[in-house]
Amino acid sequence: MSQQQAAPGGPQQLPPVWAIVIPVFIELVLTFSVFFSDSFFLSRISDAVAASVGTTIPIFMVCVLVAMMMAQGASNAAGQFNGAGQAKEAGRIYCAALVVNAGLGLLAALVMGLGASAIAAGLGLAGDEHRHATEFMAAIAPALVFIGLKYALGTVFVSRGQTVWTMFGGVVAIAVNIALNIVFQRAGMGIEGVALATILAQVAVIAFYVVVMLTKVKSPHEWRAFFAAPAEPIRNVLRIGVPSVVQPVSAELAMLVIAAAAVHLGTEAMAARVYVMNLATVAICWAAAVSIGNQVLVAILVGAGRPQAANAVLMSNLRIAVVGSLLIAVALWASGGTLVGIFTQDPKIIAISMDLLVLAILLEPARSFGTLSSFALKAAGDANYPAAVGLGVTWLVAVPLAVYLCLYSGLGMAGLWVGLVVDETLRGTINFLRWRSGTWQGKALVTAS
Repeated sequence: MSQQQAAPGGPQQLPPVWAIVIPVFIELVLTFSVFFSDSFFLSRISDAVAASVGTTIPIFMVCVLVAMMMAQGASNAAGQFNGAGQAKEAGRIYCAALVVNAGLGLLAALVMGLGASAIAAGLGLAGDEHRHATEFMAAIAPALVFIGLKYALGTVFVSRGQTVWTMFGGVVAIAVNIALNIVFQRAGMGIEGVALATILAQVAVIAFYVVVMLTKVKSPHEWRAFFAAPAEPIRNVLRIGVPSVVQPVSAELAMLVIAAAAVHLGTEAMAARVYVMNLATVAICWAAAVSIGNQVLVAILVGAGRPQAANAVLMSNLRIAVVGSLLIAVALWASGGTLVGIFTQDPKIIAISMDLLVLAILLEPARSFGTLSSFALKAAGDANYPAAVGLGVTWLVAVPLAVYLCLYSGLGMAGLWVGLVVDETLRGTINFLRWRSGTWQGKALVTAS
């Protein structure tokens, strides 16, 4: 594909990193708190229901990550065009993001809704566990369409550094989710009520974004220009979006494989894994927020033809991300007994959870390092390399190691976390060395004049 020359004049002004990171962090915490909320209300039904449904969460997260990462690919492409002063080309990208995510969301909803029973069986669930998981997946499937549209609309705000609006979207999502969960649980709707609350929360965020674009932010979508030649903006979205999807989806699928094997460890270990993953959401959201903030800045700088400034931004943001993740992980470990106690009073589940929180002190800084390095390469247009690294390290190293440690070494669920530490550290190191080599320069969609 030929690169497009930047129009002279009018490149986007670089926003300060904290103006992006803080709203994104709050938005991600609030958005993923919907899963925390769902786990809480499911645990009120029973630990068995929470554990069964929790086993299916990686399947749901794979679908969410496809929509999220495809939108991130669109944000990177639009950010480069904005940095180069090509607002109309960015507007075509925003349209392409909606078209791509709408199609993917509909496909994912159909597969999950129609294949719920087969998916649950494939996860090794049987009896009541199979029934609970099937009921949840069939009920939650329509949410995937709305989640795809939500992230596609959000590319407008993210690519331009206006992440305060996605933060308010997160506020809307969690407020609607909790309120409806309370109402539906009192009505005795059980698992279906939890799923419906999640679906309606996503619809509420879409409505909020549309209102913002109509009243506060002039809609930048260039539908006429998009339909005149839709292939090019769709290709630009897919060029970064598809490789961006590969690594996180690969990681989630790996977690799914390991989780299916870990079913044999018992309900207590399964429940501990679900509860600790919910608590770790705070650290994961921090890593993602700094990575997204860094990604926005790198994309703009690359589009403006300033690779040295992009490198300086990454080095600074790496320190912010790693130190922040370490502090969050230590805080979670220090208050772990109390936090896990929100979900359960089972002493065995709490003991397993505390072991996992100790290992999180190593895992979360490594996750930040790996995520930031990977996102920076994607923002620069060098998206294929971290995708290939993610596939190779995850399936050739992390999964075999985690399965062995989890099932055959006597470490139990802690073996899974050790495998994750190795995965994040190795991937991060390889991607960081790629960045330092400078090979990513010249990979942009846009070349500055």
